[in-house]
Amino acid sequence: MSGFLWFLLITIILLAIGAVCLYIWQDYLLYFPQLPPGSRHQFISPSDFGIDYYEEVNFRTSDGLKLQAWLVKTTGKDDNLVNHSPTMLCFQGNAGNISHRLINIKNYKEEVGCNVMFVSYRGYGRSEGRPNEAGSQLDAQAALDYLISRPDLDSDRIIVYGESLGGAVALNLANNNQDKVKAVIVENTFTSISDMVDVAFAILKPVKFLSTNKWHSLDTVQYIKIPILFLSGMQDELVPATHMQKLYDNAISSTGKKIHYFPNGRHMDSYAQPQYYEYMKNFIHHVLDL
Repeated sequence: MSGFLWFLLITIILLAIGAVCLYIWQDYLLYFPQLPPGSRHQFISPSDFGIDYYEEVNFRTSDGLKLQAWLVKTTGKDDNLVNHSPTMLCFQGNAGNISHRLINIKNYKEEVGCNVMFVSYRGYGRSEGRPNEAGSQLDAQAALDYLISRPDLDSDRIIVYGESLGGAVALNLANNNQDKVKAVIVENTFTSISDMVDVAFAILKPVKFLSTNKWHSLDTVQYIKIPILFLSGMQDELVPATHMQKLYDNAISSTGKKIHYFPNGRHMDSYAQPQYYEYMKNFIHHVLDL
């Protein structure tokens, strides 16, 4: 057999192996509830971040799974009156647990002036199940329905936020609930999983059509009519900043889209850049006419 035929055969075998691996283990390539090691069950205490009062709430999805979330209110323990502060429903990136976002929870409450509910997807933290795209969409809907059912929160002031993978979750939820959500904020998120395969797993490009995790945010965003805030770290080393620009450009139906760039912002530290919380607060106050 000639050298070319050997090369062709090896290439075909490698592509076949890649296809099988992508199909079988694709969820493990996208969702990382155990990273860093032990993240599934090792939680940092909110008190370590100056959060004196929070609720660990549980609710069930439409397919019967019990999910965990943390709710921090601007009024603390005062549940006698309806809290009219905006409420941010937050969805994390694909690694760690919600306690790794405690600095954000604290600052969303104190700097932005919002109630905050951070959700553990299925298979993350203390939530049941295993993560996947369809399941995460059910999780997000269950979280929103739970918030709306709370008599102590103003259901007319819900803002949806997501970073990285959570941005895809947030955009999907907002698109499906434009009568219930006032605005959506996304940070360093991607246009689609297919586009991310091109960036992170280029060797799998020929077989990426086998992925059942699509997260077609570039398509979804064009149908969202409510205001959208895009927060883009220009030094993002995981999701190219061009993805955020494409999402912004394709948000053709949004009644009030805005984008802010952080020249030194990377994938995981854009929140630490100057004016991050100020941009968020100004956007929310403008949307809600506060």
